[in-house]
Amino acid sequence: MAAPDISFIKSWCRIDGAEFDLILPAMIADATARASHETGADYLTVDMPESVKIWCAAQVAHWLANPEAAVAATQQKNLFLDGLLDPHRLFGMEVKVV
Repeated sequence: MAAPDISFIKSWCRIDGAEFDLILPAMIADATARASHETGADYLTVDMPESVKIWCAAQVAHWLANPEAAVAATQQKNLFLDGLLDPHRLFGMEVKVV
C-alpha cells in the first residue's frame, strides 16, 4: 500500500463518524506529498514504511486539531515527529547527467 487509507487515519484521529470523510482524502494526499518531498521517495508508486504512515497520520491529526497550523506561514517543525522520517531520507545523493 502506497499511502495510509482513510480507516487508518480515522483510527489514528479517533474519528468514528463520517463528518470528515470529504476532506480526509485531500489531507492524506497532502501528507503523502509532504512525506515524499521530505524523504525524496515517491510514495505514490512505492510502498510506504510504517513509520512514514504514522508520520502522515500524525500530520493529519495535527491539522484537524489545529486548522490554523495548515497555513504555511504558521507551520512549525516538530523535531520528534519529523524524526520518524529520518531513516527514509536520502542525504547527499548526487545526480549525474550524462
